[in-house]
Amino acid sequence: MYQRHGHRALQDHFSELRSKGEKLTFQDLQATLSPTDNNLTTLFTNLANKLGEAKADATNLSFIFSAPGQALIEWKQSKPAWSSDNTDVTWVTVNHQVATNAAVLTKLQKFLAHPAPNGGWRNSIFEAATPYRASKNVALWLECKGLVSLHEGQKEEAAVVVEALANLANFHWEEYSLVSQMSRCQTAEVGLGFTWQALQAEGWTEEQLLKMQQCWVRMDILEGLERGIKGERAFGLELLRLLRTAGWNSEKVFPSTKQRAGSVQSNSLNRGLMGRFYLRNTAENDFAFQLRYWQAVVEQVRGLRAGQPWEEVLNAGQQSHAQIQRKFNSPVRFLYLLTLLTTVNPSPAIRTAAHIETERCMAITAIALKRYQLKYGKTAPSLEALVPEFLASIPKDCMSGQVLRYKLNPDSNFTLYSVGDDGNDDGGDATHTKLDGKLGLWEGRDAVWPTPAVMNETLKTASNKP
Repeated sequence: MYQRHGHRALQDHFSELRSKGEKLTFQDLQATLSPTDNNLTTLFTNLANKLGEAKADATNLSFIFSAPGQALIEWKQSKPAWSSDNTDVTWVTVNHQVATNAAVLTKLQKFLAHPAPNGGWRNSIFEAATPYRASKNVALWLECKGLVSLHEGQKEEAAVVVEALANLANFHWEEYSLVSQMSRCQTAEVGLGFTWQALQAEGWTEEQLLKMQQCWVRMDILEGLERGIKGERAFGLELLRLLRTAGWNSEKVFPSTKQRAGSVQSNSLNRGLMGRFYLRNTAENDFAFQLRYWQAVVEQVRGLRAGQPWEEVLNAGQQSHAQIQRKFNSPVRFLYLLTLLTTVNPSPAIRTAAHIETERCMAITAIALKRYQLKYGKTAPSLEALVPEFLASIPKDCMSGQVLRYKLNPDSNFTLYSVGDDGNDDGGDATHTKLDGKLGLWEGRDAVWPTPAVMNETLKTASNKP
């Protein structure tokens, strides 16, 4: 009876979603991918491996805050920011390391001029789609190259690095894999931080700024997030298909000794009466519950894309995940075994993507403000003044669901900001509310696009080459 009920529940919900145009299975999602040479991923990985491991520390790149709302101009420092634990690291040594890898970096930049939209056809949902470790390493090497270029006054080369980092953040944008999409977010964060660094240099032309702006305009972090969540939704259904094909024998589905993410022994479901009972009688009801859960998460992401404030999206996500927690604490939790073991809490990933998307919108706006100042010789009085000459429309703040906030300060500088995680507009107040002393873009009352920090004399370089 329970098995028949589970089968009917799964089929009914599956049919309902299909009738609404949802593509639910791994095969359905794979069929939507653009035709891509499968060898491109291998080519990228092989090039990345020739670089060796980046010497830079990812925690000392992008935005380095010295005070709330104030970030260091790294390329103006006397030494690279990641040199604190190594006195041998200087701009000269970093320049030498970059020069040694110049040929490989040039090939990677050419490769990324047309980033592969996906990794090609995969035979299994368990196959990794994006070489995220290689992507992270390439991003760090590119930023090192860009910082050296800015330090040496080579703005044209720095502009090329901005484009390469933006292209790298678009690498595999079609993939229905949450890991792939989070890898893109990580790369975009590095690239957006470097874009801020580049904007601190003087002498940019309108043509250069426009090209820099367009690099980030053609990206959509939240669209990629929705794809990643859809991949998570398809995971359960693909696992169910494989179990059915294997005659409910989990050892045939997981022959490599460990299940997804190494969390469950491959043959644990076959051990004892309980495992056999689950596979043959309750699995479909479990997957029906999991499908409803992931569909709710998909709708949350769509709400975020449509302008629903982050706090509302977060509350909906917490309510959805609370259902899984109730199952986990239930006496009948064994009936939802695979949901409990394979379903992650997506809220941190959604928050990260919302942050990066908002940073992308702030970067686009900051470049538009730079272009306005270049043309008119003054700071824009409002964001509305940028439309339509420098912006098609005012970019959105994912945290509020409305447009970004902006104010012109008495000293003719500006404050560009997001209302932050709490959704409250504190007037661009970057003051930190946490007691841990951590500095960051999202640690304050509002998330403020940083202004350059006032440097100590000992941190200044001898000159800033034009």
